[in-house]
Amino acid sequence: MSLGRKAASGAAWNVVTGLGGRGVGLIATLALTRFLDPTEFGEVSVAVVTVLLAARFATTGLGPFVIANRSPPAEVFQAFTLHIVLVGTAALMVVAARGPLSETFGSPAAAQYIPGLALAIFIMQLAHIPSAIMMRGLRFRFIATSRAAGEVAYAVVSVALAAFIGAAAIVVGNIARAALVATVVISGSDRREWLHPVRLHLATIRRMLRFGLPLSASGASGDLAAWGDKLLVSYLHGPGVMAQYKIADSLASTPTSNVVDYMVDVLLPSFSQMETEEKRLLLPRTAALMSLVLFPLAVGLAAVAPTVVRTLLDPRWAGVAPMLALLCAMNLPHPIGWVVTTFLASEKRTIPIMGVSVARLIFVFGAILTLGRAGPVWLCAGIAAAYLVYGVVTAVVGWRVGGLSATALLSATARPLLASLLMGAAVLAFRTTITSSMTGWIALPLEIGVGGLAYVGLVFLVARSTTLELIRLTKAVIASRGAA
Repeated sequence: MSLGRKAASGAAWNVVTGLGGRGVGLIATLALTRFLDPTEFGEVSVAVVTVLLAARFATTGLGPFVIANRSPPAEVFQAFTLHIVLVGTAALMVVAARGPLSETFGSPAAAQYIPGLALAIFIMQLAHIPSAIMMRGLRFRFIATSRAAGEVAYAVVSVALAAFIGAAAIVVGNIARAALVATVVISGSDRREWLHPVRLHLATIRRMLRFGLPLSASGASGDLAAWGDKLLVSYLHGPGVMAQYKIADSLASTPTSNVVDYMVDVLLPSFSQMETEEKRLLLPRTAALMSLVLFPLAVGLAAVAPTVVRTLLDPRWAGVAPMLALLCAMNLPHPIGWVVTTFLASEKRTIPIMGVSVARLIFVFGAILTLGRAGPVWLCAGIAAAYLVYGVVTAVVGWRVGGLSATALLSATARPLLASLLMGAAVLAFRTTITSSMTGWIALPLEIGVGGLAYVGLVFLVARSTTLELIRLTKAVIASRGAA
């Protein structure tokens, strides 16, 4: 199978299993809102975010390092050892400081959940380097399947226990997910590629950190923007409002976390095997294909947000609807942002990646600390605007640093965006005139159906060539799977 066919096949498998696994996880989160009130849900969410950020700041880009540099087994083992030491140290530190941290973020009760969540994170990180080796070998199917199985484990355990132990069920569910994923990945990996015990060499560590630290700082600042906002919302408005914001953010992120994130996982391993000019030519097409999948999901979710909330959540969570509609705009810059940063990473230009990620962090936190003080809806509007500005900045950095055509990238995504916006307008008109008085379980599938039909017609009208290319790729992937 050609490299392009393998990449397309990996992306397709990642998307399918990602939709299943993350979909189960999302259903579990919605089910948990039936057992937990917003304040209790917010307290455990503060603990989750605190532990995730501590672990994220301890990573040093060692997974991308072994992928991009095709590291031999001895070097991979050193990356594994360094990664585990750093993450373990971070886990111990956050457990020791759990009391003051929880107090700082306005949720003292969160401290009780931190030790169990720190254990879950440490277990999950045992699989980080073996997973990177599998991705380097284009074993996307195995990684995607293990992730999906982990999401199912989390959903089953957390929902089953929520009625008995409350928010602690989320902690137990996280441990179950981490244990399953780590066991499957480590047992399924070729340990000759990474379990090659050698002493750590200072020169190797320096080379790893020189590559990985800017990339890690980029990822950490991006995650701080994606997760740290929850802590700021809890600080400004309390854990109850933060819980509603977190649910809105989780729903708004569904198009990226369930679809495009899995396409992005394929990019770096594939780009690392291409020449620079070949990548430059491919980027606008890649961004267009991502937009064709992502934009209708994001705009459609914003259009049906009020119906989604009144259908799936009880009245305690009604404040989620306007937040969700606004936060869906966060998805729109991602196709350009992802292809630009992945191109730069494959070219080992990690400092500009760090720069744009830090800029996003500044934009998001600035919006929260200014507009966010006026209330939750203003906060979400500010975050949406911050992400749009970040998209423009990323396109400019790709042009100035990577020699990419910002015009080509923007024009490649413009047609799928137009089709999606017209589809959203059709759904809004349909709800206003027909479904507004219907019960949610009837209205929601009708609105989704209208949106889907409208988009199919519109996308062939305004983005025909990109749509036909996506269809060709899909057919090629299906054919290759049948031949295998």
